Amino acid sequence: MNWRHLIKNVRHPLKAYLRNPYHLVKNILWRWQPSTSTEKHIFVVGAPRSGTTLLQVLLGNHSACCTWEAETAAFTWQNVFISQRGIFGLEPSRVEKLFEENADLVAFFDAAAHAFRSERGGQILVEKTPQHILQTAFLVEHFPRSTVIHIHRDGRDCYRSARSASIPHGESVDEFARYWAKCIRARLSVNTEQVVDIAYEDLVSAPEKELVLLMQAVGLPFEEEQLSMTRRAEDPRAHHDKFDRLNRSIDASSVGQWKDELNQTEIQEFERIAGKQLKSLGYDLAISR
Repeated sequence: MNWRHLIKNVRHPLKAYLRNPYHLVKNILWRWQPSTSTEKHIFVVGAPRSGTTLLQVLLGNHSACCTWEAETAAFTWQNVFISQRGIFGLEPSRVEKLFEENADLVAFFDAAAHAFRSERGGQILVEKTPQHILQTAFLVEHFPRSTVIHIHRDGRDCYRSARSASIPHGESVDEFARYWAKCIRARLSVNTEQVVDIAYEDLVSAPEKELVLLMQAVGLPFEEEQLSMTRRAEDPRAHHDKFDRLNRSIDASSVGQWKDELNQTEIQEFERIAGKQLKSLGYDLAISR
């Protein structure tokens, strides 16, 4: 077990619980035997730098959908009663009322989503939290009418991108490869048509073709407006460096850049740790083993 990695990732949730110890029991109760949702959402998940934001925007631009330009992280192990105070940008007083009116995490999420859709005017919520890939089994079990869309990308390109964008886990090839492999294992452990996979490489190479197929999977017709670069540029995240591709046309120029930017040692280490997961997604290994 990578204890440094474990300590690093539990540190912040643990601090939140220590500051609010009376929340601990309530958090456990909210996660114990949660209800089953009757709502239809679209959850976008994936390992870091896999293209989840791009996909979220493309889906959220559909006239029947709405999306929040941030991540809820609702189904992680954070303190719900702290981390969700700003969920969907709702007024704090409204969120506090939702805490009082609901008895578990799933019911709370559905109620918050309903409030958000009422404000934005959409019929289906597109929620994007990449790390929810680790909760794929939970989402499938407790949101049976929803679709989980997993976008995957060559992990070596994910690492190259994470390293340059100062993304968590991107500090070292070892740490990132372990986390990336963990994400892919969580997805592959769930076998259901409720989870739809799409390769980032396919999406950026043939965006309309792939989006048509995705919309069919969620039961909606494709709309040309979904691919509007103007609509993407209106997203507030487009002004941040790590999301600057939202301002550009969709193309495959970033595919395979790891071949030029990673050295042999980095490639070998990544493939040593996550080679099995790379092959399971159809990516070739550069170094024979």
